[in-house]
Amino acid sequence: MISRRQLENLSPELQKQLKYGIVIDAGSSGSRIQIYSWIDTNFLMEKINNNEGDKYQDFITSDGLPVIKQGSSTDDFDAQLKIEEGISTYAGRAKEIGPNHVKILMDYAESIVPSDKYTDTEVYLFATAGMRLLTEEQQQDILNEIYLYMKDNYKFKIKDKETNIRVITGEEEGLFGWISTNYLEHGFSVDEETNERETYNFVDMGGASTQIAFELDRKVKINGQSVNALENAKANKSDKNIIALNINNLYGDTLNFNIFVITFLQYGVNETRRRYLEAFLDKKRKDKEYKKLLEEKKINTNKLFKREPKAKAETETESETEIISETLTKYKDIVETDKDPNDEDDINEEENEQEKQPSESKIDQSNNTNTDSSNKEMEKTPEEEKGKIIWEDPCLPVNGRQDLIGPLNYVAMYGEEEGSFMEENIIIKGVGKYDECVKDVFPLLNSTIQCTSDSCLFNNIYSPYTAFDDDKFVAIGKYWDVVNVYHQAGLYDYDNFLKSSREFCQTEWSVHLNDYNEGKYPDLRKPYDLALNCFRSAYIENIIHKGYKIPKEDNEAIPFTTIAYINGTEASWALGALIKQISGTISEFDPNSSSSTAASISSNFISTSYSLSASALALIAVAGIALYRQRKNMPHEAQPEEVPLNEIYTQDPNSSIDNMETYINNDGIYNENETISTNSHFEEEMNDIEGILGDVIEDNNENQLLSIN
Repeated sequence: MISRRQLENLSPELQKQLKYGIVIDAGSSGSRIQIYSWIDTNFLMEKINNNEGDKYQDFITSDGLPVIKQGSSTDDFDAQLKIEEGISTYAGRAKEIGPNHVKILMDYAESIVPSDKYTDTEVYLFATAGMRLLTEEQQQDILNEIYLYMKDNYKFKIKDKETNIRVITGEEEGLFGWISTNYLEHGFSVDEETNERETYNFVDMGGASTQIAFELDRKVKINGQSVNALENAKANKSDKNIIALNINNLYGDTLNFNIFVITFLQYGVNETRRRYLEAFLDKKRKDKEYKKLLEEKKINTNKLFKREPKAKAETETESETEIISETLTKYKDIVETDKDPNDEDDINEEENEQEKQPSESKIDQSNNTNTDSSNKEMEKTPEEEKGKIIWEDPCLPVNGRQDLIGPLNYVAMYGEEEGSFMEENIIIKGVGKYDECVKDVFPLLNSTIQCTSDSCLFNNIYSPYTAFDDDKFVAIGKYWDVVNVYHQAGLYDYDNFLKSSREFCQTEWSVHLNDYNEGKYPDLRKPYDLALNCFRSAYIENIIHKGYKIPKEDNEAIPFTTIAYINGTEASWALGALIKQISGTISEFDPNSSSSTAASISSNFISTSYSLSASALALIAVAGIALYRQRKNMPHEAQPEEVPLNEIYTQDPNSSIDNMETYINNDGIYNENETISTNSHFEEEMNDIEGILGDVIEDNNENQLLSIN
């Protein structure tokens, strides 16, 4: 890997070859800008072709890919900046996002990237689950404002809005994370003993969604039978979840993978907390004392609203969440009716006795005051609770309060009258019963729904296999955030995690808050995240063991490792997105042709399985045009309407220019029933090829990140 000192001490020749890329991860809870640098791939390929590659091994990974690092010097090693507010919060006020959000990120980018590199540095802003929850109109309003503000105020390269500024699908997010993880962990390398690649499974947990991605090119066990995972996935008609990934390296090799990706929208930690509160409040509304108050005040309780959780298993972008008007009968007595029958094994007798006592609603008449409040935003005195209804939440630390974490109206569930009443009269207060919390959170996975296929994860979502016996997991995002509170990042250990989670939940919130104020949790940006760590721990335990079915007994049987950085580089899907873009600029180097032109063609073909080299295609096409013009004896004419290369798909990886079964109709859609023939429609096809070459020349040296179709 390039060390910081190596990068600072680059020779003038290498400084000139240093490239930069900017990726903004616009998540549901905030935007993070990541700035990367690497040595130009065309330069490295030329050196390799001239047998000088050994001199540049510090800049090439063992997988034959360029070493990519964050920043450009010791002063900006992390080269990232995060704004806590997500761009989705600008729905309805998109005009404000430029000066209040984008400016902060892009000004930071200008401080890291050398000014003479601005125009050659491409920037991408990819929004994730928070934006997927908005309507299409709201999304476009926000993205348009971002695009215009960047174009008007900064010199960085933006090819077009549709490519550089967009909402990515959950499947893309999962794929990019898988690429990043295996790049940093050298999962692309072939094991010398087995002569096979041992890639890592990737899981990510965000605020609004969660993803899992793993390779299918392997034998797995299903119902005791050994089957091919890829063939099994196709047999179950899950092609939309299979992404054929091709990664070109600097040595002219193409690494081919079939990746299965599932995204679960509204299963991130924040959205799950919202769904938990919906179920919690609906159950508590049946409390006699609460009903009596509603009757006395004549509060209308008939009109209720909630959002149904969605777990998408498709490659299309998730549609916006529907607001459904109903009576919430699905969640009636949810904790009692949808428990996991195996939970009792994890709870000792003393805890069972404690959990047999229900959490009662009561009026708090305490007159005591708490004079030890060190953070007025997160802690209030019992005097302020006097006369209000107290509902006990097992998923908050002892005496932690939901209204100090986030207002109940963020649940977006109740009508105006009852919602206002609850805001004024209800206090949800923590009692820190972790094992009870684990039970109460479990139904939100919907994992007791009958699986309608060979194998499922949770919520009846198909998976080609669920017995991850020979797999290794790498987990990022909120997985790492949660275990890091307990100083347990790295290889996950269930027993240690369970012990720490129980202790954390049982501790007074005032103690946690004091620790936070004293700087004992430097990786947490706000006490909000600390207050919810009890709930998040219970949810993550459920996901790992009940969702992904990883055993609790043997931590090394299926290694599950939480990480944030590997060798000084953050494990982020943003890096994977950039790797895919850079890979698209790598092609088989030909010293007698323009490497930049070949790279441009390769970039557009990276998302297909077409094996014909770009340079060969260009030579054949040029020859064809020359022969055609000679035959027709016609002068050069204006190019026909251009056909974007990223709309070309191929069905047969072994096809040649003579039998290529590829056809693009007027809508850019592949039609397998129509065939290009070198003996028919000759003039039309030659003009199409000329148009493609025109694109290549016009887009010379421009890199583009292709969306996965």
